[in-house]
Amino acid sequence: HPQARALADEGGAHVSAAVGQELGLLCYSSFAAMPQFIEANRAIVQSFVSGFADALRWLADAEDGEIAERVAPFFAGHDAAFLSRCVRQYRANETWGADAEISRASFDNMREVLIAGGMIRGRHSWERLVAPEFAAAARDDEASS
Repeated sequence: HPQARALADEGGAHVSAAVGQELGLLCYSSFAAMPQFIEANRAIVQSFVSGFADALRWLADAEDGEIAERVAPFFAGHDAAFLSRCVRQYRANETWGADAEISRASFDNMREVLIAGGMIRGRHSWERLVAPEFAAAARDDEASS
């Protein structure tokens, strides 16, 4: 987003649509591992997913400027006010999910985007590819804290 927004601000492009709201939630921030790795390293996988869930909760609670400050090292050349505007737009588009769950809807939406973009060909099922128990455990851990 920052690069596209900067190009538009400089007059080199126009933002014609913010597709986030049109597409619905995508499981954009999802992670892949082989089933054998997951089975052999369940504690590591749970720790990773729990950390990701913590990060999503932080995003939900943090101020735009605080998020902009944290991501600034990844976007050299963009000032805090500009990055805060980008964060505000992400929030308006509901880009970030509320927790680490990969819902069927977000999975289906992302799958269709990937197929339309030619990145994948098959329509693999949510049941085959998603291990929801890790996000559920992270949510349960947060509720009991």
